[in-house]
Parts: sequence; structure tokens; C-alpha cells
Amino acid sequence: MKKVSLMVVPEDGGRVKQLTVRPALFIFASVFIFFLIMIGSFVIYHFFIENVSLKNELYARLLPELTSTNEELAQKKEQLLYMAERVDEVTHNLEKLASLDYKLRVLVNMDPPDDEPIGLGGPLDTVGRDGSSKLISEINSQIDILDTEANLRTKSLSDLHDFLDSRKLLLACTPSIAPTRGWVSSNFGSRISPFTGQAEFHGGIDISTRKGAPILATADGIVTRSAKEAGFGNVIEISHGYGLKTVYAHNDKNLVKANQRVKRGDTIALVGNTGRSTGNHLHYEVHFNDVRVNPRNYILNSIAIASKDE
Repeated sequence: MKKVSLMVVPEDGGRVKQLTVRPALFIFASVFIFFLIMIGSFVIYHFFIENVSLKNELYARLLPELTSTNEELAQKKEQLLYMAERVDEVTHNLEKLASLDYKLRVLVNMDPPDDEPIGLGGPLDTVGRDGSSKLISEINSQIDILDTEANLRTKSLSDLHDFLDSRKLLLACTPSIAPTRGWVSSNFGSRISPFTGQAEFHGGIDISTRKGAPILATADGIVTRSAKEAGFGNVIEISHGYGLKTVYAHNDKNLVKANQRVKRGDTIALVGNTGRSTGNHLHYEVHFNDVRVNPRNYILNSIAIASKDE
């Protein structure tokens, strides 16, 4: 074979082209192309295998670290949620402290603090893709607010402590506890009379409870009246000084006499249904400078009593 002819036939029916090459050149080109394909395939194959092996090795090496990182992130998230719960708890406690601070100041006729209490936020329950970062931001913000409120409350309570320390005798003589345990069946102020059905002013609070329940003196003082009256039944009146006086009515039995000294918490009578009454209860009044005032403002342990709707 002297020559090799290659014919190129166009699809559109055009002119057929013929290329004539020597056999040696044809064989050389064929072998060269074959080896070129083989070398390319070898390189691509080995590059792919080595890449996969490297990736697998890297993944196997990083997997424990990734697992450890995920566990740490889960732990940190739990810690953040716990911190959020603690912030909510501290916020709630500060709100109760602020309420007690205000009530104590009212009780001793002390001016409110110079600065108004800080408005504390609601619960921190942020969730979502960026929940952790948002939660951290909210916690930091809430902590700043709590820090400011704590400083304000510390100063206020310090001033209150100094004020109270200088007025120990006054405090001992200031009504501050519930006279008995029970629920308030009638509040201080305007009400409909249970006897006439007409509007009337009720000068105290009625605390309903069982017959024979102890009635306590709400502050130190001297019994100025221990008697039986038509409207109040068995009634006790205690003068505490500083213009303060308390009245305890409808008692089943009085346990103290006129001119007797009593201390806060002493049992002075038993709950009953004497006088003009519709059931067992204590009618309790607080007078300041001969004016009847709301006894609820002079009860710090309000947990001992509850309204009938509570």
C-alpha cells in the first residue's frame, strides 16, 4: 500500500473532498492520537481518585471536630436559654421589689424616689435561624436595663432604710399587717348596703373567715375601747399614736381590755358575727388624724387576704 486516501462527503451533497496521505504518516498520527487519549484518561482518572481520597481523608479528620463543635454550640444554646430564664426571673423579682419599695414609702409617707423605675421588658424567647445571636443581643440589652434598675433600687432602698431607722418607734406604731386571714368580701369606699340596698360609704374592709379565727393587733398601741355596741357588736379600738387608730368589729369575743398595751401580732379578739352583720367576718378600719383611710394601704402581707374575685 503506497497511499491512503481519506474522502470527506458533505451532508448537503456538495463536492466530495479527497485527502491522500502516505501510510506511514497515517499510522503515526493514529498511534499518536491513541496515546494522547490514553495519557489524558490516565491523568484525569488519577486526579479524580486522588481528589476523592483527599476529600474523604479530610472529612474523616474533621468529622470529630465538627461533632465536638456542634455539641459545644448545643451546650451554649442551652446556657443562653438558661441565662434568658434567669434574666426573666431577676426582672420579675426587681418588679416585686419596686412595688414593695413604693408601698413602704406610701406607708411611712415618704416621697417617691427621684428617678422613675425603668420599664422592664418581657420574656426573652427569641428563636429562629439567628436566634442565638439575637438572644445574646437581647440578654445584653436586658442586663444593662437590669443593672440600671438595680442601682436605682439599691439607692432607693438605702434611703428608705436610713429613713426607717430614724423612725423605729413610728414604724412599730404604724399598722402594717393583715388583722386576720381570709378574703375581702367588701372593700373600702362606696358600696351597696347589704341591709338597705342603697349606696353608702364603707369606712373599712370586711374580711370573711371562719368563726373563732384569731384577730391580731396590726401595730403597737394602747386599747382605748373594748366594748359591745349595737352596730359593731363586740368592738376593739386601739390608739397607736402619731394620729393613727385601728378598729376591729363584729368580734365573737374580745380578749383585751381598755388601757391595755398591745404589740403588733398579739391576738386581741376572735372573729364572729355580732352586731349588725350578715355572717362571720371582721370589719377593720384604719384612721389617720380622725379620717378613715383605706386599710389596704396599711397591709404589707397582703397574701394573708384576697378579694372575693381573686
